Amino acid sequence: LSETLEKFPELLEHRISVVLSSENTPSQSGPDVFEVKLIITGKKYKDIILEKRAASLYVAVGNLCSALLEKLNRVSDKARVKKTT
Repeated sequence: LSETLEKFPELLEHRISVVLSSENTPSQSGPDVFEVKLIITGKKYKDIILEKRAASLYVAVGNLCSALLEKLNRVSDKARVKKTT
């Protein structure tokens, strides 16, 4: 997430929570599933909640970072358009 914080320094003024979890059951065979949940609350970026799941924790985190970048860009673009009109 450090790269995202460098691109969006306003996030330093926000509360950011990350929850990592994994699902596996000893009674049933099958792959483990890892989940990453990100919650951002603050003045500019209000109530952003993203969740990604994957068979690997690293893939889940990577997918979440990509989705977060897209979401922050969309929110920033909307704010920029509102400011100019």
